[in-house]
Amino acid sequence: PNYAPNGLLYDKYLQPYVRPADTTYFDWMHCIVASGGVAQYEINGFCLELTRQGIRLEQLDDFKNFIIWPSARKHELTPTFFASRIVKQDSAHLRGFASEVLQALPVLLLFSELVLIPSQRMLEHVECLEAL
Repeated sequence: PNYAPNGLLYDKYLQPYVRPADTTYFDWMHCIVASGGVAQYEINGFCLELTRQGIRLEQLDDFKNFIIWPSARKHELTPTFFASRIVKQDSAHLRGFASEVLQALPVLLLFSELVLIPSQRMLEHVECLEAL
C-alpha cells in the first residue's frame, strides 16, 4: 500500500528536492502525549483498570479536585476530567490535549503513591504508568 510507482518519492525530477529521510521529524509531544500518543492510551487503560478494581472515575476526580498545586504551576483540568474524558472501551485513548495529559499524569502517580501502592493494588499497572 505504500509503494506508488508514479508517486512523489519515485519522481526522478523531484528526487533532489524530496528527501524524506532528511525532512521527516518526530516530535515527542505528538508521539507520546497528544494525537493518540502512548500516554493517552496508557492513562485510558490505567483508568479503566481502576474502574475494574471498584474505583469510580468520579472518585478519581474528587481526589484530583482536592490537590493544592504550587501557585507557579497552572493546573486547569476540569472538575470532571476523568469521568468525562476516559473512553470506556479497551484499546482506546483518552480524549484530551497534550497539556491535559501532562497534568493528568501526576494526578494518577500521586493517587498510585497514596492509595494503590500502600494497598498493594495494581502494582504492575503502576509500574507501567511510572515508566512514562
